[in-house]
Amino acid sequence: MDINKLNEIAHNHSIILIKDSFQKFPNRFLVYDDKRWGCKLFLNYKDNFNNEDFIKKHLSGDLKIELEDIKLSYLGQRIHEKYSESAKKRKVYCHKFYIADIKKFPDKIKQDSFEIDGKEYQWLSMPELETDKDVQKKNYDMVRFVKELV
Repeated sequence: MDINKLNEIAHNHSIILIKDSFQKFPNRFLVYDDKRWGCKLFLNYKDNFNNEDFIKKHLSGDLKIELEDIKLSYLGQRIHEKYSESAKKRKVYCHKFYIADIKKFPDKIKQDSFEIDGKEYQWLSMPELETDKDVQKKNYDMVRFVKELV
């Protein structure tokens, strides 16, 4: 079945997980408020041929972090079908998961919530993501995948 779905894939995305490793006991992930989906999502980029330099460059620009302070580790991938809130139809996705280790977090990013270039970010724990009604309805599969991978 997965092999058949590979032929249908038009939507490749890299999902970037960032933990609050600046805390003594890191237990939260960085998410942002996606206006098109109407819920909180993990950072993500349309896949550019699995190019880690592409991802690091965008993370650096989006979060105002020095490029050399970002280390990416590949965790795995999932192929699955889900409803796209922005397109209002079911799509087949190939999501590649990475964890980003940030050496130096700017003070602004250490806040529970913050805004950069008009995008609202927040640090949330797995239980908070699991109980968020919008995340449950629109993106719970991603939360489940992350729990399996980390």
